[in-house]
Amino acid sequence: MSANPRAVVITGGVGSGKSTATALFEEFGVRVVDADAISREVTRRGGEAIPALRVAFDEKFFNSDGGLDRDQLRAYVFGDTDARSKLEAIVHPIVARKAREAIAQAPGPYVIYSVPLWFEIYGHTRPNWVWKRVVVDCPEPVQKQRVRDRSGWSDEIIDSVMRRQARRDERLMIADHVLDNSGGVPELRDRVAALHCLLSAETRA
Repeated sequence: MSANPRAVVITGGVGSGKSTATALFEEFGVRVVDADAISREVTRRGGEAIPALRVAFDEKFFNSDGGLDRDQLRAYVFGDTDARSKLEAIVHPIVARKAREAIAQAPGPYVIYSVPLWFEIYGHTRPNWVWKRVVVDCPEPVQKQRVRDRSGWSDEIIDSVMRRQARRDERLMIADHVLDNSGGVPELRDRVAALHCLLSAETRA
């Protein structure tokens, strides 16, 4: 077994409960590396992605302090495939590199790498540094209701967001393990606990 902790990717569609699941893993003492948190870090003032982003995008997409106005740029690229590809080509490689550095330094036999758009980035490919892929899953009506409750978005906006993400069956196809989150937090906690025990045992095998 490698001296470095094994990377367990957690992914899931909007409203699936991925953030809740990763928080539960943290309760069991597992280190979580969050792709979204790294993305925010590298696009704030002085962040590693800022110089390339300034070349690629108009000044109006940056805050007065020099950091990226993430909400404004996200709204812009949402309907522009070319702009979104340009953004991803700059940010994703930096996030992936910094995530791998954080994973290598994390304590414990395995580490969670939380990536909302894993399938959209890697598809069916499994990078050689990834040990397991876990999909947090629930029926689409449950997804939509959760997003509606927390954001107040209309069904039209929710459907538009979901269309731009991988389909549920695509995510499930690449899963080594599935965390069913169609119920509440107590049920999910039990399932995370069981998976944590299984993964821990496998690292000792």
